[in-house]
Amino acid sequence: TQLNYSTDGRHHVTVHDPSGPITLDVHASSNFREHVVFAPIDFEIEDVICLEPYTMTTNFVNLANEGVDSGLIVLTPGETWRGDISIACS
Repeated sequence: TQLNYSTDGRHHVTVHDPSGPITLDVHASSNFREHVVFAPIDFEIEDVICLEPYTMTTNFVNLANEGVDSGLIVLTPGETWRGDISIACS
């Protein structure tokens, strides 16, 4: 697994399967400040991985209440938020 940041702040995560020719690329805009990589070992289906771009940290509400910058985004009525994610498998 490799995480890179481009000069414009975009995130790029690449996961390559060492046992086969599969590569997964996830690109996310800079307003996704976290990436979670999850691979359960007790899942019924083998060879599962999940790459999740996050706008905020796990447990963000409690951390924000403790004064920690967790990335919590609060929108007022009518306000919008946009981000983009692309996923490619080759």
